[in-house]
Amino acid sequence: MRQLNLSMEGLIAVVTVAQEGSLERAGKVLGLGRSAVGKHVGIVEKEVGASLFDRHAGRWILNEEGRLFAPKASQSILYARMGLDLVQSHVKLQTNRLFVGYSTFLHPRLIDVIKHIRLERRNDVRIAFESWLTEGIANGVLQGDLHAGFGFLPVKNPELLVHEVFEEPLVVCLPSDHPLSVKHAIRPEALEGLPMIAVGRRPLPLMYEETENYFRSLGLELKFVEECFSSNEALYSVAQGTGICILPASLARSGDGVVVRSLSDRMFTHKYGVFVRQDQDDATVEDFLDIVRQRTDALRNRRR
Repeated sequence: MRQLNLSMEGLIAVVTVAQEGSLERAGKVLGLGRSAVGKHVGIVEKEVGASLFDRHAGRWILNEEGRLFAPKASQSILYARMGLDLVQSHVKLQTNRLFVGYSTFLHPRLIDVIKHIRLERRNDVRIAFESWLTEGIANGVLQGDLHAGFGFLPVKNPELLVHEVFEEPLVVCLPSDHPLSVKHAIRPEALEGLPMIAVGRRPLPLMYEETENYFRSLGLELKFVEECFSSNEALYSVAQGTGICILPASLARSGDGVVVRSLSDRMFTHKYGVFVRQDQDDATVEDFLDIVRQRTDALRNRRR
């Protein structure tokens, strides 16, 4: 078998130069000088036996050989990082602690279930909980900082195994003097063209993409006029007459100039899930997932 003299530093240098288009910008990203980056690239090119870049007006652009090499180099970097994260996750389990993250904005009953999970067959394992936003929790699982995470769905990453654990209806929050406030339930069609307040759109872009796709499937377009990070901030804006918002029922409340009305389509819900790495293969994590499924099945049955 041919011996390779390629270093990870060299692969990273080639990929970064390809992304940044120059040694200087790549050096800033990597925290290296221009000459150091050029040296790493040169070593790789020597090993490959071909130049990987063409120089045009000061820019470094992948040539034909570079376009063949760079995608494989990127994959090698990715797999190396995945291997590192997986080992670090495994090492954490050897400390008899299972690290679990959950979104700050989960349904309270779901948080209660999560916080009371115990690994009966592994009394020596202590579960350490951390609350954050869904995106941060997913990244924590991918990077091996967390063994499992709970958050809003959808979470679309081929490296994560996702299992839905709970859902709750969405409701409409309106100013108390809004014409629709007299309705007991509001049809989705009634929301078209009304000023809407987006809640958590930046940290949960996939969830909002699903929401907008749902309305588009009905031939409707939502009109967003403001973005708020939290439900409390959004409810304040509703009370001020800025617009209306759609929230999970557990985060909505009437009063202080706001009324809450259900949506006529009860199938339009917020979903929550638990996710772990696809490549994890640990009995402790599997035991934890089994208990999660059992407890959340019971929670969903109580809702029905």
